[in-house]
Amino acid sequence: MNCYYCKNVCIKKGKQNNGTQKYYCKACEKYQQESYVKNAYLSGIDKMLSETNL
Repeated sequence: MNCYYCKNVCIKKGKQNNGTQKYYCKACEKYQQESYVKNAYLSGIDKMLSETNL
């Protein structure tokens, strides 16, 4: 899996509380998961939310 932030390769690093695989990027030192259940984690959601609150 590639990092969402810096596009480097991530390594497996345990599991989340809900059982999904957790990944760690050694380059930017961030944790992430391969797929998210909540829509708030999708790219572009923060921009869409800020536009609707105008």
